[in-house]
Amino acid sequence: MDKRKKITLSDVAAELNISSTVVSMVLNGRAKKYRISEAVEQNVRRKAKEMGYQPWHKAVPKSFHIMI
Repeated sequence: MDKRKKITLSDVAAELNISSTVVSMVLNGRAKKYRISEAVEQNVRRKAKEMGYQPWHKAVPKSFHIMI
């Protein structure tokens, strides 16, 4: 059985030395609304993918999908 720790928003944020709020805004498609730079947005998406970030399925509405 695989007992690896699930990667969280906070883990991604810590790797990039930014706040978990910024990571959340980016991964929830709100980067433009909050004027987060395209460079930061790309870095967050790249790092989340590299680290294997998966949203917690119970926290995501059925009609909402995070695009990484």
